[in-house]
Amino acid sequence: PSPAPPRVSGLTGEGVEALRTSVLTRLWGGGTPSAVALVSERHADALRRTAEALGRAEEASRMSTLEVLSGEVGLALEALGEVSGTSVSDALLDTLFQRFCIGK
Repeated sequence: PSPAPPRVSGLTGEGVEALRTSVLTRLWGGGTPSAVALVSERHADALRRTAEALGRAEEASRMSTLEVLSGEVGLALEALGEVSGTSVSDALLDTLFQRFCIGK
């Protein structure tokens, strides 16, 4: 069972650091980034986009911009989903089909 997700307030910014810690802990498995081997350049790019989106979400939480905060957290989750395989965008499918010849 996964631990409960941290509670985050877009109005006060409370919980943003706990969210960041939770994401990094799940991402790195409790280790450090240098201890993790990335499978591909695509994964590295997705993790970079995740970190950038979380940084923007943190900034939005300080400015009390709920729409921006939720959008950035959504982008971070989507990028993480690309690594875990739970989210597949049309752009990702296009990239995969360009690299691999399937069904020929």
